[in-house]
Amino acid sequence: MSLKSYIYMKENTGMVKGVYCHRNGELDGVGQCLYENYHDDKKLAELIGLGNLAELGDSLEETVAYIRDRHEYYSENQAIEYQNEAEIYQMKDYFIPYQYLYDVETFMWYVFIRNEKGIWEKHELYDVLVQEEAFE
Repeated sequence: MSLKSYIYMKENTGMVKGVYCHRNGELDGVGQCLYENYHDDKKLAELIGLGNLAELGDSLEETVAYIRDRHEYYSENQAIEYQNEAEIYQMKDYFIPYQYLYDVETFMWYVFIRNEKGIWEKHELYDVLVQEEAFE
């Protein structure tokens, strides 16, 4: 499936770094994979360091990155940086239904989902996964 998403990490400084992920952006795809496999700050920093992703894997080795694996060295494939979390709410791309954020201070994953008015709402990822019955 080609449902797009963004994956972010909020650092202790409040700065947010992230990457675009082209495939499987739905809750039971990227959402569940992040929740189950990416709870280590260093591992997540390495993931974001890869730049934009074609597909997220259960491990860094299984992840397909545009730069590392496809040798697509375009500037838009680099990780993005925001000064703070508030900038996530300003995402205007309506083809992106989910944005995922890991907060290194709380050790928690969050998901931003657009409501019926097109406004981003922040939720704890675990709660949404349970509600959506994404866990097997």
